[in-house]
Amino acid sequence: DCRGLVDFVSRHRHLSLVAVQRQGRRGEPLLDMSYADYGPLGRWLEFGINVHLGQEFGLINQLFLLAVCIAIIVMCVAAGVMWWKRRPARQG
Repeated sequence: DCRGLVDFVSRHRHLSLVAVQRQGRRGEPLLDMSYADYGPLGRWLEFGINVHLGQEFGLINQLFLLAVCIAIIVMCVAAGVMWWKRRPARQG
């Protein structure tokens, strides 16, 4: 049963985004929407999602996102280490 199934086809680039909603056993399309059908807000949202997923500016974007991820991990570890060094002294 394909009721309410939404397929996202070719989401790799925002210009070729296609959303097809199918219903019923035969899978006839109820909604066929491409990137050109989106309004300005929908296009910006789709662009932001693709940048966040690393699908927009190629390897440079992916390396930047990797650097941000590593920086967040380092900051989390550094926060724990700094707290450990400055933790309150035990009483007793």
